[in-house]
Order: sequence, then structure tokens, then C-alpha cells
Amino acid sequence: MFFSRKRNWLAVFLLVLTSCSRKPESADSGLPRRIGILLFENLSSDVSLDWLGRAATSVISSQLASPQSIVPVELPSIRDAASANVTELVHGYYSVAGDEVRFTAQLRNAVTFQNGKLITASGKVSAGVLPLIDALARQISPAAHPYATKNEVAVRELFQGFSAVSQVESLAHLELAIQADPAFGTAYLGQIQLLLARGDTNGVKAALAQASQHTKSFSQLERAKIGMVRASLGGSRTDRIEALSRLVAAVPTDLQALDSLANLQIAEKKFGDAIRTYQTALKLEPANIVLWNSLAYVQAYSGDSSAALNSVESYRKLAPNDANVYDTLAEIHYLFGRFADAERNFVEANRRNNALVNSQELYRAAVAAFLAGNLKSAAGHFEEYLTVLKSAKDSLIPVRKAIWAYQTGDKSAVSQLQSFAALKGTPPEAASVAHSQLAIWLLNSDQRDKAREEASKGAALAVSPGSRNFAAVSGFLAGPKVSASEWKLRAERAAPGQLALQRQILGFALLLSREYADAVPVWKAAYDEAGLDAMGEAKVFLVYAYRKAGRNPEATELMKTGVLPPKSLDPGVPSLLVPYYLSIRK
Repeated sequence: MFFSRKRNWLAVFLLVLTSCSRKPESADSGLPRRIGILLFENLSSDVSLDWLGRAATSVISSQLASPQSIVPVELPSIRDAASANVTELVHGYYSVAGDEVRFTAQLRNAVTFQNGKLITASGKVSAGVLPLIDALARQISPAAHPYATKNEVAVRELFQGFSAVSQVESLAHLELAIQADPAFGTAYLGQIQLLLARGDTNGVKAALAQASQHTKSFSQLERAKIGMVRASLGGSRTDRIEALSRLVAAVPTDLQALDSLANLQIAEKKFGDAIRTYQTALKLEPANIVLWNSLAYVQAYSGDSSAALNSVESYRKLAPNDANVYDTLAEIHYLFGRFADAERNFVEANRRNNALVNSQELYRAAVAAFLAGNLKSAAGHFEEYLTVLKSAKDSLIPVRKAIWAYQTGDKSAVSQLQSFAALKGTPPEAASVAHSQLAIWLLNSDQRDKAREEASKGAALAVSPGSRNFAAVSGFLAGPKVSASEWKLRAERAAPGQLALQRQILGFALLLSREYADAVPVWKAAYDEAGLDAMGEAKVFLVYAYRKAGRNPEATELMKTGVLPPKSLDPGVPSLLVPYYLSIRK
């Protein structure tokens, strides 16, 4: 399916910073044991001792972690055990009487819930809890390694910080933990995570500067996570790839990190690297259909049709009734110019789930049939799609019919839309969209004055935020022709602070102004920045700009792996995708 693969790097960092890897299959699979550790329960009445539960859970998890043998997963509740795919459970609690604390944990089979051994450790709180927690960890696995610090004050402040009710209180405790042990990497990471969540970039930089003095004492994983933070603060995509690569090296079973790394590799168009990353992830989780789906796309983008189809077949065997299997097949066939096969699979995807992308599989089937030269079949699919729209009481059916006419070369498309916009009974909202769409088409035929008139009419009739935005974009694009640098200034004024939107409307403006040479770097940047989505809109507009700018070798090279079909029949500049694609193919 046409999934967006673009990710916010900060969101990715926070997920990876706090996540564990996602699974091995079982203890017999040759993969590490996957042990779920529930939060230790406080059986005393003293809530000020809640931090002991967090400390026990987190310290045991840290001590057990070994990519080759054990993957611990901290579980919020027993209900999360199944989705986390753990094979073993640690369910613990503790009681306190005066200065005496007793930790108890029941080990269980996570599949059968049969109890294993009961483990305990007790002693005086004042003597320190780390030796007690260490005793529990070594009863679970004799190979448990020492915790990151032996400083009891640092541990207490760290977990009191994690248990605090406010960020300010948490940060104060974490600062005390760092003061108690300046080489305590876990405390720095907790502090950095909080500062990132608060948007305190200066605070993060200060924490990084302080941590950098002690990174030699950090674990490989802690150094990798610190490196991710640095890469997130203005680092290049190459820096981020290197940071994630180091994290994957430290924790090769972390699926979240592997998936994030693959996405960055895709954005860099390093498809071979992304294929290898997904294959590594699938060794950890061979039944993950999302990974198979992503692998199939990347293999297709690399030009390997056979491998892509084999991956989709693996996906189909795991989820035989999933309509998305057929959508993926359709898109891969479309990429390689096998339009009849694409048509058939779009129809099958719609048959299995007509709610998939709001029945727009029928429209996409119509496009594929049209490109295959089967005009009768294309018309049939489109009529079926209109029937779905009518049942949904879509007010823009006449606009969509005109767009389809425009895309298939029907010269009456413009007059159809003009008649609908001028019709007495047309609702103002629908008329606004029609006028705005007309502006786009008139610009495409170099009728800028008429386009400006239509854009003004669209703005005057706009009611909803959607129609207002469309009218604003049409009005922007229909502005007087200026130099590329002036268009850039206009885009910055039109969408202050919205860099992606600025680039998009600048790219549209340069294409529709026939400033093709200047449009190339804008669309090249859009193509380079996007992930899997780059193979659709961004690629079509970039190749079109290349061709119109006389850069045919680059256009030909880029088109070796084709493009994805349009996502929808919605009004807007993307209504030009099919005509531009036809122009490119000619």
C-alpha cells in the first residue's frame, strides 16, 4: 500500500531511546531468550518507596541484557506480554519493615503461565539495594553483568526522578544522580530525554557537553544513544545513519532501531543497504508482515522485480486475506510498467476490502487500465468508482469526472468544469473547488491571467478550511511571473516556518511558470528528502522538470524503476500527475 515512510527524527530518537527490541520467536529458535519484566509492586503503605520498584525492574533489565542470549522487555502490565512476544515473565514485589526490605519474584512461562522458581533477596535499605537487586538478576541468569553504577545515592536519585510527578522534580533528581556519579550514563540519558521532551535544545547541548567528558566510562549502548542525540541536533542524514548503525551494532535485536535505520537508508536512496537492514530485521521477526511489505517495495525500487514479488508472496502466505497484499502487488507491477497486472491486482484489493483507501483502488485500476491501452476497462472501473462516490454523497463528483477527463486527454475537461462552476445550483463550496482547479489547468496551458481570475473566484466562494487552503495555493501559483529567487521569497512569506510546504509550492510555481531549470533542484531536494513516497509525486515532477530542462539522461536514469500510481482523484496540482507521466513516457 502507498504508505508514508517519512519520519520525524526526534520522534524516532525518543522511540529508540526508550524501546527494547521486538522479539525472538522462542527459546528454541536459536535467538535470545525474551524475558518480560513487570514493574515490581510496592506492598508497603509508603508511596515514597515506589522508586524501589522501578529500580528493581530497570536494574534487573539492564543487568540481564545481552544481544546474544537475553533480551529483557520492561512490561507496563501482564496484558502487554502477548504483544511483546516474551517467552518468560518476571513478576516481582517487595515489602519493607523498618529498615528491612525483601524482594520476591516469581518466574513464569509466558505462554503456559506455569510457575517456575521463586527467587528472593533481602537486607537493609540503609546498606544499599543494588546488591539485593544484583542477587535477583543472578538467580534469573548467572551471566548477569554488573549495573552501570555502584553508587547507591545515584541510583536512588535516578529512580526517584523517574517516579516523580513533574518534569521539574524529575530533572532535579536526575541532576543529583549525576552529581553523585558523574560517569552514570543512564542518568544523562534520562536527563536528555526529559529535556528533549520539553523542547529545551540548549539544555540538551549542555547535558551532552557534560556527558562527553565521561563517555569512555559509558557502555557501548549508552555511547550509541548519546551519538543519536548529537545527530538529532542538526546532524546530517548521514550522521543519523551512522548513529543508528552504532546503535544497531550495540543492540542487534532492536527492531525499532533497524526499521528506523532502513527508513533513513531509503531516504538516501541506498536501497541495497536498506534491503540488508530489513533482511536482518526479518531474521529476528520472520512473521512480521510490515517488514515483508517494506522489503518488497525497496527491492522493487532497486530494480529487482523478482525479489520484490517473492517478498510479497512471503507476506501473502502470512496474511492470505489481507487486501493490502494485492495493493502492494499492484503498485510493484505499476512500477515496472506491467499495467494490466497492476489493474487486476487493484481490482482484487478492492474486492477483498472496498474500504481500503476509500475505494480509490477502483480509480487506480482505471488509471492502470488506461495506461495499458484498455480504454473500455478503464471507463468501467471509473464508472464503478463513481457509483461508490454517489452512495457516499460526494459533492465533488462533477469535479472528479472533469479531472478524469483531463487525465485521459478529453479536451472537454476544462469546459466541463467551467459549466459546473457556473451552474446555478452548484453549492458555493464545490464551485470554489472547481474554480481553484481550473486555475491550475489554465496555468498549465500558460493562461496566467485567466488562471488568476479563476483563483479569485475560488477564494471568494471558499467556505471550509480545505477549500480556503486550495484557493490560497491556486492564488499563489497564479501570481505574476517573477524570477526563481522571487518565487522563493513569496513561498517563504506564504508559509512562514513551514519548510516542506514552502518547497512544495515553490516547486509547483516554478513548473507552472515554465522555469524548469530552476524547478529541478527544488524537486530533487523533495525527492531526496522523501522516503518511499518519493517514488510517486516527487519523482514524476522531478523527471518532468528534467525532461523540460533538456536533461534527458538524468530523466532516463531516474525512470528505470518507474513511478508509483497516483494516490487519489482529489483536486489539486497532483491532478497533473497522469498527464505529466504520459508526457514523460512519450
